[in-house]
Amino acid sequence: MGEGVAESNQAERIGPGTFLAGRYEVDETVGYGGMATVYRGRDTLLDREVAIKVLNARLREDGTDRDAFLREARAAAALVHPNVVAIYDAGVFAGWPYIVMEYVPGGTLKDLLDREGRLSPQRAIAIAAAMAEALDYGHRRGIVHADVKPGNILLDAAGQPKLVDFGIAQTAAATVALTQAITGTAAYIAPEQLEGQPLDGRADLYALGTVLYQMLAGALPFEAPNAATLATRRLVSAPRPIQELAPTIPPALAAVVMRCLARYPDDRFASAGELARALRAIERGEPVAEPTAPLRPPPEERTQVWRREEVAVAPRRNLFPLVAAALGAIVVALAIVLAVLLLRGPSGSAIVPAVQGQLLDQAAQELHAAGFSIEVQIQPANQPVGTVLSQNPQPNARLSKKDPVQLVVSGGPAP
Repeated sequence: MGEGVAESNQAERIGPGTFLAGRYEVDETVGYGGMATVYRGRDTLLDREVAIKVLNARLREDGTDRDAFLREARAAAALVHPNVVAIYDAGVFAGWPYIVMEYVPGGTLKDLLDREGRLSPQRAIAIAAAMAEALDYGHRRGIVHADVKPGNILLDAAGQPKLVDFGIAQTAAATVALTQAITGTAAYIAPEQLEGQPLDGRADLYALGTVLYQMLAGALPFEAPNAATLATRRLVSAPRPIQELAPTIPPALAAVVMRCLARYPDDRFASAGELARALRAIERGEPVAEPTAPLRPPPEERTQVWRREEVAVAPRRNLFPLVAAALGAIVVALAIVLAVLLLRGPSGSAIVPAVQGQLLDQAAQELHAAGFSIEVQIQPANQPVGTVLSQNPQPNARLSKKDPVQLVVSGGPAP
């Protein structure tokens, strides 16, 4: 792989017109998110179109992050599967890490759903089965995707799906910014991912089940006006049965979807390969044994700790340790988390901001900006879900940044 030494010290960052590693021309922007910007480009050596993903954070100058980034990018490039977007190269240009990958021109599944609302069962099954096979391939090689969502499923010119960013989460974790970011989008990530638990491939099955639910029903299994409420509902209530929104789908398919969305990993399919086989059987019209074990209900209340220092580059077998989310693991929307956690506070102590009465996402933003971790406990209350009922220490107290600020947060009225 090319090391991507900067050809010009004049460029402050990568953009249209940049020439990378003596071979890659950067052209127009084709995508942008909180973690990265994606450009269409050209590999002049092989005369082919490529996609160039530029991570939105510079590496430190000591070389440690650079070496880790390149090492993880090489590992991700070893994934070769027809339903996984191929990674060709990676490098660092003027401190900016970039990844060169296969260019897929057909848009994303998100684009398709935005246009069509929902898909036929046949098409939804075909897409989900292909993604399950791609996930099984990665899982058997020790890699969890941790960010399965419609925006990360690309469609080629023939409409065949390809999973993008498989392995990129480790690569991203090698950068300063993304060692502090939650991987995954709040609407799709698994409950254990919200809680900051160690992940295995069953977290990807939950996310893929959510995508399949959306393809079939035209809606998400949990919907809420904000990220705090969305996460709370997922942790303390069961998803809406898919047959309420899609009553004509086969019962076996409905059972597969709901099994993927089980609150606890042990209640889901044992592997992505098992899920893929079930979906292919439904696709062929063959009988599928419906699971008989009852799904355990979600707990009513949980307490979690959110500590910035726990988020770090993961070892290979524990690839995605995540920030435990507040409010029974309420997750702050990815954009907010990125904005908040990029703010590194100095060591020592600081004055505790007043956050009582705020929603948790706003309170978390202020407390993390001040350099504090938070510890959250849910309790029933008549205030809106996610409202901070009390804080300890009180506002304007001085607290060591090694100690969490304790928040009591409304979980909504008691049943």
